[in-house]
Amino acid sequence: MDIATGAVVAAGLTKAYRLYGSPLDRLKESLHLFKKQFHSLFYALNGLDLEVAPGESVGIIGKNGAGKSTLLKLITGVITPTAGTVAVGGTISALLELGAGFNPELTGRENILFGATLAGRTKKEALAGLDDVIAFAELGEFIDQPVKSYSSGMYVRLAFAAAIHVDPDILIVDEALSVGDIRFQQKCLRTIEGFQKRGKTILFVSHDMNAILAFCHRVVWIMDGKVFRQGVTKDVVRDFISYMSYGELPPEDTDRAASGPPEAEAAVAAPGVMESTEGRDSFGNGAAVIEQVSLSLAGGGERVTVLTGGETVSLRAVVTAVRPLHSPLFGFFVTDEKGNPVTGSNSSALGQPLAPLLPGQRRLVETTFTFPFLRDGTYPLSVAIGDGTYDDHQLAHWVHDASVLRVISHDRVSHSGHLLLLKDVRFQESELEDS
Repeated sequence: MDIATGAVVAAGLTKAYRLYGSPLDRLKESLHLFKKQFHSLFYALNGLDLEVAPGESVGIIGKNGAGKSTLLKLITGVITPTAGTVAVGGTISALLELGAGFNPELTGRENILFGATLAGRTKKEALAGLDDVIAFAELGEFIDQPVKSYSSGMYVRLAFAAAIHVDPDILIVDEALSVGDIRFQQKCLRTIEGFQKRGKTILFVSHDMNAILAFCHRVVWIMDGKVFRQGVTKDVVRDFISYMSYGELPPEDTDRAASGPPEAEAAVAAPGVMESTEGRDSFGNGAAVIEQVSLSLAGGGERVTVLTGGETVSLRAVVTAVRPLHSPLFGFFVTDEKGNPVTGSNSSALGQPLAPLLPGQRRLVETTFTFPFLRDGTYPLSVAIGDGTYDDHQLAHWVHDASVLRVISHDRVSHSGHLLLLKDVRFQESELEDS
């Protein structure tokens, strides 16, 4: 199959494993005259279809046992499929399970050279890049010690350094960066970002949804060995978090599309300060419902959709209890356009308990706060009602993108990140005498 460099195509990909009740069953099956089966089949992947375009950064998510690691092993050729095909364009470098591909008896230096040879590099090329790999790994004198003596963090340092310096067309990272210190993690993430800018293809498996949101153009959600859903990173991650937290599967895409985007719904909302949450993406156990929401300048009354930062705003919500809420807590959560968290809080975390709610009781909850100084952009605001404490509660109703705000920073200093410096920032310098 002709395939573009950096592309990955899987069709009907299936991987089945034989499961035996005991070692004796395996022996009986191998010796049985009539080939009687003593095993059952477990399908780690079952007819999975996937296409990754060159230069894409694709996040692969799913609960434990969904088939994520099996998929990556099939793509890299570590294992072979039971059925179906997978085609890869170009070279691959993979950071799979901790220490995978290392010979524990060899030193770190020897493993680097061995891995480069397996990746198709000549001995001269491997030696030429050796110093860069060693410098990136920051292992010091341990680079000449057997890998079996390494800690888990040292394994990761060596594995990532060796993987990226092969300069592959496709980089695969499977959760391994969760091990190791924060500075090395950030160094690795900056390197992955550099790969993206160079048009490399990246497959990224992680349970860290913030990392997925930050780095992935698209997300594939695997469930029971198949692609359950794929699409825009923010939307898929949002539904996955809802599912993992409360077991609620997302609505069909057709239903989602029919409800329209938040901006469109806001435009046709009924006149008045309060805005209906009907049609918004939401989840929870249904013990209470947030029916209406508004965000306005404190004391003003009119709904606000554009802010500059520093304004005192009032967030109000109409809540109706379906079942008793003994210790209600109300909160809000602001994200950027990609779904990355920006700020938020709730009544329990601030030590401001709300009165109990009885079934059928309807209440207006209001919180007032100073809106932070953020760089220009669009910021969805979500709201939630629950029962319990900040550390231990049951979520009754979470409404995604209940209000969508536009921030215009005007004359404040623009810089990277979300928070802005005020315009009175000053830089000073002074000469130092030579020591």
